[in-house]
Amino acid sequence: MAYKKPDVTQYVLVNLTEHRLDVADLSATERGIYETLRVVYFERKTALPAVREELYRLAGAYDKRERKAVDTVLAKKFAQGVDGLWHNERCDAELARIEVKIEQTRAAGRASAVARRGNERSTDVQRTLSSKEVKEVNKEIGTEEKQFQVPRNTPAPPKEEQPVDKVGAELLDGDIGSGPSLRDLMRREADQRAQQAERRERLRQLTC
Repeated sequence: MAYKKPDVTQYVLVNLTEHRLDVADLSATERGIYETLRVVYFERKTALPAVREELYRLAGAYDKRERKAVDTVLAKKFAQGVDGLWHNERCDAELARIEVKIEQTRAAGRASAVARRGNERSTDVQRTLSSKEVKEVNKEIGTEEKQFQVPRNTPAPPKEEQPVDKVGAELLDGDIGSGPSLRDLMRREADQRAQQAERRERLRQLTC
């Protein structure tokens, strides 16, 4: 069974000292009638009805003594307004406080929902731009980031033994074996690293 958040009017603040002083002039029967009418007041979130018979029914007063207790409570703790309803000052103040709290909670919820929607839109836009701009940057630079591989050379025929300095120079200039020289390979690798650095910088500027 799903959890249902209770209505905030099911919980009201009661200052025990003030409440004790408030009911000090009521008998035990009148206190029970008073508490029952207060509960009805909060459940309905409005003043009590003007019709006396309906008040008796709401208070559970069926005999003469209980109905007299209702009349006493109405006279001492309630006032009939211009709308004909029976108002209680303490109940009206508590309902007003609850209404302010409800509105504050609703406003906070709306603000939170707007913030979440804004964050989701911002994330989506950034993701789309990044995917689109990556392709454009690759196209502008004219190359895509590829793994550099040194071509395999076919074994060269044996040569006469040469001095170390001469062999090193031939390696750099490509005189030994077939394929590009080591100097060409180093230059090509440096060019690709420069292109990759330029690509990353362009992506960083577009996504900032």
